[in-house]
Amino acid sequence: MEMSSKNTKRNEKHSDDDPAYSEKRKRNNEAVRKSRDKSKKKAEETMAKVQKLKEENKKLESKIDEQKKTKKFLKDLFLQQTTSKIQNPTSEQLTLINEENSEDDIESEFSTQSSVEESSSSSEEEPTSKSKRTKK
Repeated sequence: MEMSSKNTKRNEKHSDDDPAYSEKRKRNNEAVRKSRDKSKKKAEETMAKVQKLKEENKKLESKIDEQKKTKKFLKDLFLQQTTSKIQNPTSEQLTLINEENSEDDIESEFSTQSSVEESSSSSEEEPTSKSKRTKK
């Protein structure tokens, strides 16, 4: 009931006959409309930007996949050429080949993890880098 009494008091103070009040309400209504239009426009621009970035991200991921395939093809080709020339590889050469294969396994493991798991993968990355240092 209090609210209706407040509204009644407000209406009694500012009737529609008061030109100053009517002008003030008109300006306020216009300001509210402009503000809402501006917010709506900003939200639309943000959504358009998000969509554009998603499309760009897909293109970049596709490019990464293509480059990984090219890298694998070239690596396999290289290994095929070097192993055909090397009948009895040295232990050092075998170690290099095994390290390359383990790096590919690590890369594929990280590429399949989601961005949510990236924080946990950083803890997995440290032991890998330490083991590489000890091998050298």
